[in-house]
Amino acid sequence: MDIETTGNANIGGAVGYGSGDLSALRVRANVKASCSAEADLSAIQEQERDYKVLLAVGGAAGCLYGNADNVRVNVIRVAAESAYGATDLYVLSGGLAGQLGSAQNVEITGTGSVSASGGRALAAGAVALLSSDISCAVVSQVTLSASNVGGVVGVLSTGESGSASLVVCNVDVPAGQGGLIWLLAEDATVSASRYYADAVLAGGVSSAQEAQFDQVSKLGTAAEVYAEFDGTVWTVDGESIPMLK
Repeated sequence: MDIETTGNANIGGAVGYGSGDLSALRVRANVKASCSAEADLSAIQEQERDYKVLLAVGGAAGCLYGNADNVRVNVIRVAAESAYGATDLYVLSGGLAGQLGSAQNVEITGTGSVSASGGRALAAGAVALLSSDISCAVVSQVTLSASNVGGVVGVLSTGESGSASLVVCNVDVPAGQGGLIWLLAEDATVSASRYYADAVLAGGVSSAQEAQFDQVSKLGTAAEVYAEFDGTVWTVDGESIPMLK
């Protein structure tokens, strides 16, 4: 599914925009949204928000203010592309959702890609902008590509606080960025989680990104993690991550 727009858009494999919940859902995601250079962005630019979103694309949901529970996404392609170049507006792409309230018991797999370009491009294995909490989540195999990348979450959290717990990530990041989370906002916390990848920070990244990577890496590796990436056995510190059947 390819969508072309001249303004902002929220596109998802199952839901574009909403405030309800998703549960017991399986999606094979092949979605792409493109925003042309002719777009009138004044309404978005005038919003009084910390995160002004131009495009939000997700494997299951574009922008969902509710909760996702027991959701599995097989990623073929999730892409958000904008001709707008300034970084005051976010262009979001997430294996599960571009923007989401909270999530638990989710799995994002597949050999496809999650990518974003234009604006402040942000791609994440699960959720690009997360308002609250994510727990019992696994992201594996997918390729992430954008100027800002979070293995599981892009920004945690866009609300007053948020947390990531029992989260495991094994992804391909060809641009050389890495880490479970791109940005920890407010009082967000990470626990009992781990990031696996060959990717390391390459030249050209800012000192702030480097510090952020170090911070999340230390938080993530505080727990011993045992993982079999066949989607059947997942434990963190002896606690089982319930996988979807």
